[in-house]
Amino acid sequence: MQLVPIIKEYALPSDSVVVAGWSIDLFIHVSLLTVLNPVLVCVYMIHQYMQIGSATFSTFKGLLCIFIELAWLFRAFNIKSSSCPAECQFTHPSKLVIMITGGSNGLGLELVRIYGSNPNVKQLIVTDVNETKELSDLERIHNGKIVFLKCDMGIPDRARKLTHDAFSKYGRVDALICNAGIRQDKPTMELQQEEFHRLVQVNFISHCEMIREVIKNHESANKADRLHIVVVSSVLGFVSPKSLGIYSATKASLTNFMDALRYEVPKQIILSTICPGQLTTRMFSDIDVGKTFLAPLVDHRKLAGRITEIIKKGRNGLFTYPFYAQFLPALRCMPWLIYRALRKFSEMDATS
Repeated sequence: MQLVPIIKEYALPSDSVVVAGWSIDLFIHVSLLTVLNPVLVCVYMIHQYMQIGSATFSTFKGLLCIFIELAWLFRAFNIKSSSCPAECQFTHPSKLVIMITGGSNGLGLELVRIYGSNPNVKQLIVTDVNETKELSDLERIHNGKIVFLKCDMGIPDRARKLTHDAFSKYGRVDALICNAGIRQDKPTMELQQEEFHRLVQVNFISHCEMIREVIKNHESANKADRLHIVVVSSVLGFVSPKSLGIYSATKASLTNFMDALRYEVPKQIILSTICPGQLTTRMFSDIDVGKTFLAPLVDHRKLAGRITEIIKKGRNGLFTYPFYAQFLPALRCMPWLIYRALRKFSEMDATS
């Protein structure tokens, strides 16, 4: 096994997915490449020990260096344990069939762009309510590789039937990326019954229907082969701003659904949940995030690249971006006084 790929995988931080600019994510990324890098810390420890000896080597510095090394070691074990087993492979790794919902614009379109240029992808099935010019142009460029299927996920059972038809036509789906979603555009108490039901249907129920149908068909046809399912949830599933209660509830439901399902399916079925903060897409373009240092925007192009890497490496689990998102679940457990103060500091209710 070559040394360079190992170092890149286990001794270097993942590429940042936030927009360019000064932010806490950039600060942490640079730190992990320099003063907190395991290789450099190890070299520093050895150099200090040889130069000044164990008698004068600071105990605090030594413990800090050991802690950093152990943290990176834990990260390596986590990456290894979350990756699919070596024997778990796609049916035809060089002829992948990938299905993407909500692929006409934003994050979904960027995923289509990346996979359209991937020589190992044989067929790319893209669904959405309408086909955009950008997607149509990609179809022409790749000449038959990309197939658009019109599908309104808000119509009950439509997503399940479409998935069943895809299996009937192509024989299998190697990877399903559930990216479709709609935004809540008015306060919860002002929603009409039809709007309420459509939000839940599009953002949650349709994904569950597709995932169940894909797993059923996969297990009946290619039970021993690998299947990768990715759902795009949101950090708003951890904590919801005002006026986005139903939207956030659907994202929380989707995250919990994947968490539970992960322990019901065999190991060759990989489930990845992506929980990004605000993306650089049109859906939330009218919202101004004031504290961009602490809460930078997530670049949807970079995130699309990260998702393809997660599928390539067969990574299981929950993936949150940017850095602050890792601490949001703990916010729910805070005493009310602290929770309310942090919520006010974030200005999350002022921007929704």
